[in-house]
Amino acid sequence: MLNKIFGSKGQEVVSAAINAVKREEPVYRFNTGGFQRMGAQTRPQDTRTPAQIDATIDAFAERIPAVAEFKAQIKSLNPRHRALIADTLEMANTYEFLMTPIRMVEKRAHDGKSMLDVLLPKFIRASKENPEVLKFTQAIIDNTDTQTSKYFLANVAGFNPQAILNRDEAINNIVMREAHSRNFRTNEELQQFIDKMTSDLEKK
Repeated sequence: MLNKIFGSKGQEVVSAAINAVKREEPVYRFNTGGFQRMGAQTRPQDTRTPAQIDATIDAFAERIPAVAEFKAQIKSLNPRHRALIADTLEMANTYEFLMTPIRMVEKRAHDGKSMLDVLLPKFIRASKENPEVLKFTQAIIDNTDTQTSKYFLANVAGFNPQAILNRDEAINNIVMREAHSRNFRTNEELQQFIDKMTSDLEKK
């Protein structure tokens, strides 16, 4: 019918417009605005549709190279396992108001891998070979604060979360001590100094 009205080229344009309207938007489960409650808690039930989960994964794939690399494999997984990956990606982009947050997208100096680089293939493999592990992981995420969940995921990825926290705390202490010894005219200058020095120290 569309072909008769618009011709084949017009039909392609109309179909593309319809698909754009139908496209799902990402849906996030974590509150990233302001302080978060720490400790044991029960998150609301995940009511996202498979299409919404996929849209969430697509959104992160645009920002995180590791997600783009594994996206096709992730999309082939059980929807429950895709939901876990979507939660993990969201946590990786959630920054708690803490002195020593666990950064999941930061790459280690000695091998250039981030937690996500290691976790995603592990999740893909576990989905096929050991789904109970992913069920357990989801239970942890659904019943604890994000920092505790990240601590657990760091262990799963083979990272030493306590060493990460200790290193970040040491870097923060050095930066703040150095910042206090200088005179900054504006808060913006202070923040720029903190950001640059922190970045430089993290690369060492």
